[in-house]
Amino acid sequence: MPRFEPKRDKTSEFLDSVDATVYANKSRGFGVFTEMFRRQQKNSATFPEIILEKLEPIWERQIEPVLVSQFGRGSILYVIFYLGKNQDEIIMEIWDPNYIDAKPSQVFSIEGVPGYAVKHFPRNRSQAEIGVLEDWN
Repeated sequence: MPRFEPKRDKTSEFLDSVDATVYANKSRGFGVFTEMFRRQQKNSATFPEIILEKLEPIWERQIEPVLVSQFGRGSILYVIFYLGKNQDEIIMEIWDPNYIDAKPSQVFSIEGVPGYAVKHFPRNRSQAEIGVLEDWN
């Protein structure tokens, strides 16, 4: 899945153009998402608490091991959330901004999300707000 049109060095161009918000949490692990959604709540009409409820049970067993395997421990990752193809689906895409050309993003589907929680997510991935995950593992 291509992410960016090549014009010059993709990594430097991407890093120069990103308006990313850093999400970190002293408790590490899944808690980083709680902080991320708390910050986003201040900027949006609804708080997608249901997304946290869907992510929490699968984070340690299904998502975090994939991220450690693909990107290593201690890496700083970028994350976006956007609507999936189904009406009850949110896509979470995570990548390492230092290896845009070398490592593909990891894409996870969060299903069973009610309409009130998904209606404020962007329809296209290009419109998604980029968050920076630090201390996620």
